[in-house]
Amino acid sequence: MKEPETLTAAAQSAVVVVDHPLVQHKLGMLRDDSTPTHLFRELVDEVTLLLTYEATKALATEEVETLQPVEYYVKLPADVAERDVILLDPMLATGNSTAAAVATVKSAGATSVRLIAIIAAPEGIERLHSEHPDVNVVVAAVDRGLNEKGYIVPGLGDAGDRLFGTK
Repeated sequence: MKEPETLTAAAQSAVVVVDHPLVQHKLGMLRDDSTPTHLFRELVDEVTLLLTYEATKALATEEVETLQPVEYYVKLPADVAERDVILLDPMLATGNSTAAAVATVKSAGATSVRLIAIIAAPEGIERLHSEHPDVNVVVAAVDRGLNEKGYIVPGLGDAGDRLFGTK
């Protein structure tokens, strides 16, 4: 990441400019006033996702030593009790973070909750269903289990790093 050269040193320390070639390519397309509306919308979504990854990559969602969830941001609609809630978790591993997320939306009033995950470990499914047996889980695969670090085996590796090419 490069820092903007026109800012004071203090301001530069508070700004992260994501100069990854993919982000910069998409930014160039956004700056082009001939980019059609539908593509502009898609690009805004894609760049926002990439910037969100950068902004949140250091935030803890699970304490590494204990594998316990850490809540850092919750913003739910006021009428969540009247909605069907679909939670997204790319990998349902230990189930700790997912069970906590379900508890959070239920405590806000949600009564209809589903989970979509790309892959899951049996331990994660069991953990989730031990606390929330009413939550339906939709996955592409249930893998063998977890290793000693709590990672799914065979799993996907670090999905975030693989998605964004950060390792």
